[in-house]
Amino acid sequence: DFPLVTSAIFNFWLYELCDIYLECVKPVFSDGDEGAKEASRSALYSCVDVGLRLLSPFMPFLSEELYQRLSRRTPADDAPPSICTAAYPQELGLRDERLDSQMKLVQEVVTAVRYLKQDYLHSKTRPEVFLVCQTEAASDLREFLDVMTTLSRCSRVTVLSRPQPPPSGCVMATVGDWCEAHLLVEGLVDPPRETARLQEQLGKLRAELDDCVKRTQVENYEEKVHMYMSDSCDFCM
Repeated sequence: DFPLVTSAIFNFWLYELCDIYLECVKPVFSDGDEGAKEASRSALYSCVDVGLRLLSPFMPFLSEELYQRLSRRTPADDAPPSICTAAYPQELGLRDERLDSQMKLVQEVVTAVRYLKQDYLHSKTRPEVFLVCQTEAASDLREFLDVMTTLSRCSRVTVLSRPQPPPSGCVMATVGDWCEAHLLVEGLVDPPRETARLQEQLGKLRAELDDCVKRTQVENYEEKVHMYMSDSCDFCM
C-alpha cells in the first residue's frame, strides 16, 4: 500500500521526530546533564538511522546522500558502507503501549493550549497553564510537565485534580471529557478589545446560522436535498 507507507514515513519524520522529539530535547541539550544529553543523542541517532532506512526504497538517492553524512556511533562501528546494503527496519516488539497512551494525552493537551494561545495571545508570549483533569489523567500528565511546557511554549504547566479550581483570569478549552486546559491571560490581553473581537465573531456566527435556517425553510426543501444533507442540517432547525 504505497500511499499508506509513504504517509506513515512522512508523518514520522515531520510530526513525530521534528515537531515533537526535537522540540522536546532542545532544553536537554542546552541545560541538561551529560547523562541526559547522551541518552537524547543516542535516541536521536537511532531515529535518523531507522528513518533513513525506512525512506530508502522510496527516495534512494536522497537517503543515500544523508546516510553517508551520518556519523557512526563509534569508530569501530561496522555499519554497512551503503544504505542499499543496510537491513530494512523490522518490528522488534519494543512498543510501550502505556507510554504511547500517555503521549497521546500530552499531544491533545498541547494542541488545545496552542489553539488558545493563537486565539488570545501573541505567539512569543509565554503564559501559565493550569490543567484540571480526572485523577488518573492528572497522574499521567504530571510525568510530562517539562514536555508540555516546552511543546506548548508556556512558562509553566500545573496539573490540578478535579474539583480543584484554576485561578481567575483564565480562558478555557476542553480536552475530550477528561481535562480542561486553562490559559492564564490576566494582564496579558486588553479586555475591551477582546470583547469587541468576540462580539464581531459572534455576529458572523449568527449570520451563518440565520443563513442556514433560511436555506431549510424554502418550499419543498426536503424534496430538493438528499436525506444525508437534510440530517446534517437538523441542528439548524
